[in-house]
Amino acid sequence: MQADAELIGDFLLSLYRSAREAPVAQYPEIAMDLMQPLLQFRSGWLGGGTGTPHGVDVHHAHLYREPTEMRTAYQEVRHLDKAVMNIPKQTTALTVVHAPTFFGGQALAPMLNYTRRFGHMSILLATRRDSETGYIEWMSLFRPDPDYLWNERTCRLAALLFPHFMEALALNRAEHHEWMNGHRHEIDHALATADMRGYLLQAEPEFLRMVCEEWTQDIRQKKRIPDDVAAHLADGKTWRGRRIAVTVRIGGVFMFLRARLLSDVDCLTSREWAIAQLLSQGLNYRAVAKEISVTPQTAKTYIKGLYEKLSVRNRAELCAVVHRMK
Repeated sequence: MQADAELIGDFLLSLYRSAREAPVAQYPEIAMDLMQPLLQFRSGWLGGGTGTPHGVDVHHAHLYREPTEMRTAYQEVRHLDKAVMNIPKQTTALTVVHAPTFFGGQALAPMLNYTRRFGHMSILLATRRDSETGYIEWMSLFRPDPDYLWNERTCRLAALLFPHFMEALALNRAEHHEWMNGHRHEIDHALATADMRGYLLQAEPEFLRMVCEEWTQDIRQKKRIPDDVAAHLADGKTWRGRRIAVTVRIGGVFMFLRARLLSDVDCLTSREWAIAQLLSQGLNYRAVAKEISVTPQTAKTYIKGLYEKLSVRNRAELCAVVHRMK
């Protein structure tokens, strides 16, 4: 027992330390590498999605020691995956699946063939469900030998580690978000992380307040931004509404969002914003004219209009505005 406690302690220290240090795209692999010696699995996958009558709709996934075609193959049999479709309604659950038994019978033969093809004969499925939205996050661990069963001790250990594992994934996303945005500037903004469909995985209270006022619907309960807005953001474009702007940076399979109130900068044309950035880089009006292929006099006219729109009196004030918006 002392040895187990030491192993678990070392695991947790490494798990949370690497969550703060590793890039978001690499961290799931690192976390699974740390978990593997404790739970003794050959491969696995992590993901998030929503339940449908035809099986789980996978929004994002990370395959661990699995070929890329596994996800495509799963899409063809997901409607037969009883393990996922029968996930208990409680917040967290642990399900042990002995594939030859669980997927027996002619009707489930395609699912059993799928598990044989990829060596998923003994499965441990840990899930976390959002009770309000039905959004599911899971960790599936696979053993190829159907006789290598998940014993009671391993299941207890998995139940202990899974909440820490999911919390570390969330921490890594939050750390990545702060790193991408740098220090907070004078313009107040609020952060959130969403999957590419717009489901909010993490959101600051101020972000929820701002978007609820903008979209006049209870985003807090749905934990999902409108489909048209999500599609716009997924293309990497800033979304501007009546009161707020939401900027996005794509990191792996997630959208890192930043909401702020609209400002004078949002009234600029794309050319005016480009000029503002050139001026903030130290270019004079002649150099700006050359960069945007206009005459120096035209560049002067653009710059004058830019100063008026932003209510700035000199280059220093303009640079401060551009710096804050970036």
